[in-house]
Amino acid sequence: MIINDNQLKGNWGEQYIASKLSSLGCLVRHVPQGHDTGVDLYCEKVENDIPYLHFWCQIKTSNKWKGNRNTISFRPNKNHVNYWLNQPVPVILFIVPDLRQQNDYVPFYIFSEFHDHYRQSLFKIINNEKLRDFLNTYLSYESFLWDLKNGKVSYIKGVKPQYKKLIPKGLALNYERDLQLSLLCTLHILADDFLFDEKTRIDFIEKMNLTQDEINRIHESKKYIRLLEELVYLLKDRHYHYYETIGKYYELEGKINKAKKYYSHSLTLLKSDPHKEWESEIERINYHLIRLKKN
Repeated sequence: MIINDNQLKGNWGEQYIASKLSSLGCLVRHVPQGHDTGVDLYCEKVENDIPYLHFWCQIKTSNKWKGNRNTISFRPNKNHVNYWLNQPVPVILFIVPDLRQQNDYVPFYIFSEFHDHYRQSLFKIINNEKLRDFLNTYLSYESFLWDLKNGKVSYIKGVKPQYKKLIPKGLALNYERDLQLSLLCTLHILADDFLFDEKTRIDFIEKMNLTQDEINRIHESKKYIRLLEELVYLLKDRHYHYYETIGKYYELEGKINKAKKYYSHSLTLLKSDPHKEWESEIERINYHLIRLKKN
């Protein structure tokens, strides 16, 4: 086996950043050599002996950076950034000058604002004190933004359950579309579950007789159905299943014309899909419409 200097350089950079993070209270696990897919380190912030905040690191090492400037410009490859943005936890990018011959402190740079995608290209120089500040203060904020980017509203995480929940203002609007789609999906799953019998594994519309508890569940689903109805029109969503669920609700409420309208729209969306992979779904919606006609 031949190990070239590029491999040694990359390995040194990873070990160097791993040692810095470990010294400041992080549990660090290395991605096995030969399995690097854009992430070098798996890390957890440890506080009061409890690991609670996950993040991943990618380390870039090069001799073209001399470590003598406050900021440097580096634009990550777009495909790499898209890969990082799809990860479940924040990905932090470290830029390390190749100063392996030095025996004293080697400066390095940090870039964590992937929520701004790859438009941001300035990396700030950082030392141990600034890295500690990032881990203790800004990492929780990065985790909040990472969730927000994925359509999830949470609060700033702490190691223990917090009575006072901190949610930064002025950021959610930047992710309005993602949050709307996440809310749409959540509302649909919740509403659909209200109209489904877990024991018999069938929808309430397939049952001959409903118990009082099942009737109560249908009425309870109304608030979610109305919100779902409003959102699908606001977003002009073309997912057939949303309209089918709204149709099921109106059928159960005895509003046949509304049920027919939503079933028909769901069927139109299915038939207009060029992939033509929806035979069973089309058959099911047609069955809904036949049942309405009989009733």
